[in-house]
Amino acid sequence: MCLDCEDRAMYRSGDLGVYSVVYNNVGGTETYWKALNKMIGLAGMATSSAPRSSLAEFPVYGGTEAIEELAATVKVLLIWGVTAKDKITRGPKRIAIHHGSLQSTWANSVFEDQLKWCEDAVAINEQVAKHYGVRYIPNVVDFQPMPKKVKQDEDKIVLWLHRDATEKRPELARRIARALPDGWRMVATMGVERADKKLTAIGQTREVAKQLSHADVFLSTADQEGFGLSVAEAMLAEVPVVSSPHGLGMNSDIVEQVHSTDVSDWVAAILKAGSKVEAAKQFIEENYSPAKIGLLWQEALSEWLK
Repeated sequence: MCLDCEDRAMYRSGDLGVYSVVYNNVGGTETYWKALNKMIGLAGMATSSAPRSSLAEFPVYGGTEAIEELAATVKVLLIWGVTAKDKITRGPKRIAIHHGSLQSTWANSVFEDQLKWCEDAVAINEQVAKHYGVRYIPNVVDFQPMPKKVKQDEDKIVLWLHRDATEKRPELARRIARALPDGWRMVATMGVERADKKLTAIGQTREVAKQLSHADVFLSTADQEGFGLSVAEAMLAEVPVVSSPHGLGMNSDIVEQVHSTDVSDWVAAILKAGSKVEAAKQFIEENYSPAKIGLLWQEALSEWLK
């Protein structure tokens, strides 16, 4: 490998790259990088170890050689999940990225480490940005919903479309499913072993638009959320949202907000949801469009390239 050559093997030419601890098949951060690539372009991504997916629209490689070549290729490197132990010490300007909320112990710890050796930082959560005094650029919501499916004599569906991770509180979602009245059931991105008569478990899915076209209510039970991209996509698809008060769920004007773990409160919110659909869709379109968020990134990149 020739780091001084123009025809390096791994990455395409460009000003911006990403150094990430991991790249998975699906997830909020993966959607984030894809959207960023679509808005302003990425030369590529280097991960600390072998990437777990090759489905990106930009080059993704893992290991020391990939990290070194990307650092020699770009002028600005976005840093996510990487601590000083593996930091880049020469080459591009380094920009720390915080994808979480103030409740995320891991994200805060890593970010605080990065602030000591990165030249600038970006947070997708406004509270995080204010707390650390860094640049606030929220998620972009670039999503094309499918037409709603017309139902006849079918159960109404509560859709739980999240990672099966502790902070998303899947066990609370399962308890809510069991408490749903007749004529309702839940569809959830959980392992098939979690299924029961009230819960259809579909595992990970890339068919988000299709699942939303069948849904009557979208459920977010998370106890911490930096933004809530799946919530935003549900809003664009005109699916009523019932949510804990985290991420987009903090805005009670656009969600039916639930503060407890009492399943009766969640079921009551599910049964009343629907009146905030238009306000929610308008809120997402006005605040998180590719045009608006893309401009914020262009402005930031212009400053970093000076």
